[in-house]
Amino acid sequence: MYSTPWQEDTRLALPARAPLKRVYFLRKGLKNELIPLSRADVVGRFLACSFPISYNQESVKFIVSFFEHLPGDILCFELRFLSDTEIVDSVLGGPKDLVKD
Repeated sequence: MYSTPWQEDTRLALPARAPLKRVYFLRKGLKNELIPLSRADVVGRFLACSFPISYNQESVKFIVSFFEHLPGDILCFELRFLSDTEIVDSVLGGPKDLVKD
């Protein structure tokens, strides 16, 4: 994953990269928890957040194929959280304590 380009020279983003290991789809919840997502759910959520060029069939095929392969390489969760700071430590410490069985 590469940093997001920034319009100004403020050093808020760097032209560096890091491996993408997890993706969290955020949602306010009644408690802090991680819900593992199915492959189909992940593809649907990524498509809902993207801007595919619907009139170009090759573009749509590429985007769907890309998202279909992404969940196999990267852990994807719905992260339900309370409005407090506890969730930050939980996510940084690893998802094992938050995963719902």
